[in-house]
Amino acid sequence: MAAIEDCAAYDAWKAGTRLFPIMSQADLDTAVGHFEAARNLKRKFARARGWLAYCAITGLIDDWKLPKSLGGSVEKDIKAKARKLSKRAVELDPCDFDTHWARGFVLLHTGDPAGAAKHFDTARRLNYDNRELLTENADERVYAGDPDKAIDLIMRARSIPDWQCWVLAWAYYFKASSDPKFYNDALAELKQLKDQPGSGKAPAEILILLSAIHAQKATLSSGRAATIANNKANDHRKNYQKITGKNRPLKELENTNPFADARDKKHWLDGLTAAGWT
Repeated sequence: MAAIEDCAAYDAWKAGTRLFPIMSQADLDTAVGHFEAARNLKRKFARARGWLAYCAITGLIDDWKLPKSLGGSVEKDIKAKARKLSKRAVELDPCDFDTHWARGFVLLHTGDPAGAAKHFDTARRLNYDNRELLTENADERVYAGDPDKAIDLIMRARSIPDWQCWVLAWAYYFKASSDPKFYNDALAELKQLKDQPGSGKAPAEILILLSAIHAQKATLSSGRAATIANNKANDHRKNYQKITGKNRPLKELENTNPFADARDKKHWLDGLTAAGWT
């Protein structure tokens, strides 16, 4: 998105986006009001125009009332207005995935499937990590008779939360320094990953975290439970080495993590040391 110097325009646009998905006439009216305010405050604000176009087609599809500025109650006028707004949005900011997304959505529902596919492809090239875009692109592919691509896109959208699971597990590891129950929370979070560690599809670095978690659990256990935890820690470390073909030294793992608190650094290194990283 091109830089927006007018904060009020940006805030108005953002307020409109928070109302999606539109669930009522009141939501649509309010969203349109926000996007029109954003456009009026910043005439070259491309996304404001793109989202107005999106609102027009949404209103048409879901049978909501639209203001005259978006075509009123006449279908051909609504479609024409949406096409004009979305076209201008792309002209104003051709490097913003959001404007191509809006344009693709409008063209899909106004009789230009080839144009829709082109703009969705462009939007995806500009931003391949937006779950909502990928989902809407999948919907477009279903209409285009390409369910295989639709499935690929949805699977990609579903895999994005893996990063969130990983970071949440990472945070739980450090919470566990004061409350060990968070080790189990970290493991539970990592079990939700679509691409499991060691599969060759997930980042191998997750195995380093897993080795530290199990090693820390081993130090808190005894007997068979400790043995099982230690074995898991060693297995994850060895699996990392097998997948990557390298044995990262402990010093390297220490230097790649810029902890602000020395206690966090120690907690991390203690887990790695216990897992056999040297």
